[in-house]
Amino acid sequence: MSHRRVPSLVVPFAAVGGAAGWLSADVIDNPLVGVGIGDGRAAWPAAACAAVVAAAIGAVLTRWCATRMDWHPPRATWTRLGGAVLLGGALAGGAVTAVMDECLTYVHIGALIGAAASLAFIPVCWLVLQAAKRAERARLGSLVAGSDRRAVWGILMAALSVPAAATVLDWPFTRVVGSFGHVAPPWAAIAMLLAAFGVLAASLAADLAALARTKRSLAGAHLEEVDAGQASPELPRLDLGLGAEVRAAVTRGSAVYRSRDRAVALVLGCPDEAAWALHSAVRRDVLGLTVASVVLGAHLVAACALGCALPDRPPFQAMRCAAPAAERP
Repeated sequence: MSHRRVPSLVVPFAAVGGAAGWLSADVIDNPLVGVGIGDGRAAWPAAACAAVVAAAIGAVLTRWCATRMDWHPPRATWTRLGGAVLLGGALAGGAVTAVMDECLTYVHIGALIGAAASLAFIPVCWLVLQAAKRAERARLGSLVAGSDRRAVWGILMAALSVPAAATVLDWPFTRVVGSFGHVAPPWAAIAMLLAAFGVLAASLAADLAALARTKRSLAGAHLEEVDAGQASPELPRLDLGLGAEVRAAVTRGSAVYRSRDRAVALVLGCPDEAAWALHSAVRRDVLGLTVASVVLGAHLVAACALGCALPDRPPFQAMRCAAPAAERP
């Protein structure tokens, strides 16, 4: 059952790879970095190649999670993950260089740049991997299991919001004419941040609903240990996901006469452990929303304020003067 309890990492890692490829190509094309070709044409090929390579890495790591959930020491996880991500970055970088140059002359340089760029995304992949490994703890179909599976995407989007902050450097160059013209605004990073905000908001709403359902089902009820085989099949079942306890939620009669205790639900698991896990999920979602909001705000400030002020100051002014005369504003 472990292969079903661990969520697939193929699609999440493909998303990481696509975002990593685009952001890396955008950053190295920035005139302050000056490593890329500078015209932004490599962004989409880099995103496509990195997404394919990362999807393959996600398939391998999904199987590792299902068969080796007890990786010890933690250094083993970092070694396997780091080696896979570095190799994937080198493959993607070499492939993009070959496609853009239409030759194999500089493939080794592209592979080195891809491997170097992938270093920044090893922590992102590690957080997603840890979320997938943690999803093994709860029973399938339970409240905590649903929260753990949502956490894979929530953590992914929150972690990708951090490297998206690097594209803030593009805004001042959108008003500077260099050898390749204006730098395009980082709309893809803005779209990524908006998507992260939406995913995290939906995850927060779902986790709050799960927490409220847990509290509402147990409010005013008394839990009594029962035998799972003797429980009535007509009772609604609330599977919390953590713990092996089986209890019946019993409501006490309000009157002394003509009233008796009544079982209203069958609760599977430990309420305290489930409530702690759901509270942690809510805090994680709030933290992710805060990170995405801060980075989105930084882009807004850079687009409205810095993008207008900095082009008239060094080094932006020098880059503008160094442009060919026909391309100066």
